[in-house]
Amino acid sequence: RSSCESRGPSIFGQIASSGRQWRSYEESMPSNCDLRSAGEYAVKHNPAPYYTAIRSQCRSWDEPFGTTSSGRFLSDLAAGHLPAFSFVTPNLCHDTHDCSVATGDAWLKAVVSRIVAGTTYRAGRTAVVIVWDEGFGSTNQVPAIIVAP
Repeated sequence: RSSCESRGPSIFGQIASSGRQWRSYEESMPSNCDLRSAGEYAVKHNPAPYYTAIRSQCRSWDEPFGTTSSGRFLSDLAAGHLPAFSFVTPNLCHDTHDCSVATGDAWLKAVVSRIVAGTTYRAGRTAVVIVWDEGFGSTNQVPAIIVAP
């Protein structure tokens, strides 16, 4: 367990309360809703496990991402079954903490390219919001990029 657990509201709980589903797809996460960092997976970058009110949903809906060529995220995307809200987190290499910006850019390009080629995006039912968790320098300003049809 983490000292960062919260009993407060979350976007995950709000979506579930509205009768819809959410998913968190975490690259390199060993198992669903994993509360322990392992290898290139950092639980601190995965918000869902910290919300105690959604813990039972987390066990089903917080899933390993897979890779840019296979896995649960791409299966859901290809089937047109992305939920009302999807949260995708790259591993420590692909988020450029442990690897080069070029490596992270290549991963992001591969993922976003698959999304915008998907049926739900082309039908106007998917938007992509890309944000970083930290900036550069003392201002810590981060860009938010929105891609929508």
